[in-house]
Amino acid sequence: MWGGITRESIEQLKRQGSTEFKYKRFGILATPEQLPDTLEWKLEVRITRDIGHALLVKPFRAPYTFKTREEAAYRGIAYGQDIIDGKVPGCSVVELQSVG
Repeated sequence: MWGGITRESIEQLKRQGSTEFKYKRFGILATPEQLPDTLEWKLEVRITRDIGHALLVKPFRAPYTFKTREEAAYRGIAYGQDIIDGKVPGCSVVELQSVG
């Protein structure tokens, strides 16, 4: 287990070439960006919820950096799961839950 995501799920995402993961009623899209000065990758995540007629999106950034894009992407998915589960202080998806 790596954060809230299993090693099997990570392998499945790698095979698909994806950094998007479905969790509970949400989508988690990891969108890491490389820092030009250090060449490390910062962790960015978009949590989505499809309510039928619209796709709601809320972005989040974490104060962490990683050596590789792959590590930032998969850690981003675990970070998104923690946000959805209410484990990250100051980060919430309440407004996405109350719709639809």
